[in-house]
Amino acid sequence: MEFGVRAQQRMLRRALAVAVTSIVGVAVVGCTTPAPKPSPTPTSIFSSEDEALAAATDTYQQYTAALDAVYAGGGVDPSPLQPLVTEKYWTVLSEDRTLSDRGWRTSGVTTFDTVSVVEVALGESPVSIVTTLCKDVTAVRIVDTTGADVTPPTRRDRYPLLVTFQSAPGGAARVLVSESDPWAGDDPC
Repeated sequence: MEFGVRAQQRMLRRALAVAVTSIVGVAVVGCTTPAPKPSPTPTSIFSSEDEALAAATDTYQQYTAALDAVYAGGGVDPSPLQPLVTEKYWTVLSEDRTLSDRGWRTSGVTTFDTVSVVEVALGESPVSIVTTLCKDVTAVRIVDTTGADVTPPTRRDRYPLLVTFQSAPGGAARVLVSESDPWAGDDPC
């Protein structure tokens, strides 16, 4: 008889252990938050590096034309540049008073060529495109208030730049100039 009681006690303990484990398991599952759903992978505004480079080239063409117009006016009103550049770069450009402080202006048209991709991050937000290009100011002269040419005789007419573009806010397939610096590598010009 004692054997039967022990067996019943063991069965009772096992049943109790199973019940406690089940209750704890349900409580733990009920208290945890469900696994987060994976966030969608950002889709690039450009389908290829070539498309991104074409957008960057188009933006730089507009930027160069706007910069020529601003400098032709003596640099007094840089506002035509604002829709073509990032806010951070706009701050830099809007504070540049090199021409206006001297009463100078420019005449002529800036061109560029040999645009190459250095780095592109299409899946990032914002999209980033880093390029090198050759800026050509051969046809641009700097003139003073009397109209006299004050272009430095030692100025390089063609020089390489490292230009960075970022996608414009709003998701449109458009990029803005975010930086423009002298290229320190081998001269592609």
